Amino acid sequence: MTLKPDQIKTQSIFGVPIIIDQAFDTINSVGGQTHEVFGYLRDEQGVFLEYATKKLLPEIFNNLPSNSKIVDVGCGSGILGIVSYKTFEHELRAKNITHVGIDPNRQAIIQTKQNLELNKIRDISTQINDYYKSDQIPDNSAALILQNPPYHTTSSKYDDFFAISCSGKDGDGLGILRAQLTISSQHLAQDGAILGIVSCSGRDDLPSFLVPNSTSNFDVRKLYPDHQITWIPLYRPMPTSDFLKFTHRNQELEYIEELAGKNPMFHVGLYLIQNNHLAGEIKIQDFDFKLKESGWDFRLKAHRAIQDGAFKNYQNSHANS
Repeated sequence: MTLKPDQIKTQSIFGVPIIIDQAFDTINSVGGQTHEVFGYLRDEQGVFLEYATKKLLPEIFNNLPSNSKIVDVGCGSGILGIVSYKTFEHELRAKNITHVGIDPNRQAIIQTKQNLELNKIRDISTQINDYYKSDQIPDNSAALILQNPPYHTTSSKYDDFFAISCSGKDGDGLGILRAQLTISSQHLAQDGAILGIVSCSGRDDLPSFLVPNSTSNFDVRKLYPDHQITWIPLYRPMPTSDFLKFTHRNQELEYIEELAGKNPMFHVGLYLIQNNHLAGEIKIQDFDFKLKESGWDFRLKAHRAIQDGAFKNYQNSHANS
């Protein structure tokens, strides 16, 4: 694949040039609609990387065993893998560590490959699959798993009306995250770590996916009994009802009231799962790092843009049926 410089529009994220004029695949039933949301989520990736590359990844990369594997689940544009690779290239090459990006979105894989070429990186391989599956990576082989799953929160009736890179599913936006964490528990090496970012509803202190759920039978502590789980809030939670009323433009109030009744606060943060002597604990870590990009504003706008697209696609589908 050869890129022509006069046809490329790029943006620098952490000093890494990333192609920004790509349209992402949407689901087949919505007639090729795209969303402007990726302009906002690009900022989110910067927030993730700004903290992770300076505070979390140095120690993780320093402790990676030789000949191990890094898996970027839902690699999108490839930004997480590319920035981490360029930041820690010496350590990765010295230890012969391989890096695999997986995404169900064909356009995302195309863009990842273009960004790898743009950054002259040949040591990251990519896979396109319908979904993240247990047989894609050998069991207990991944020393580090990066996750940035779709997690938009809305009623399940809209699940089939989103771009593939947005819908989190299950009515709380966490269906894909729960599935990824379940499969990753098979792939993760005994001394490995998982690092991800998510925004979702929850209790006053923790997002709901870290709280045992009798409805879904999901318990992250049972999946990772030998690991400590750390939640790192990027900023203070806001009321779930306020978040969803804004993103849904005061529509779907019955759904919003029901979810807010179960999970009153809306969170955004990083989760870190790693093997240490505090196995089985869930720790909340104070966020003591000043981000260049921070606050709820861009996140509210991003999720409103996502929901606007779902509303439109849902209405068009029913108008044509």
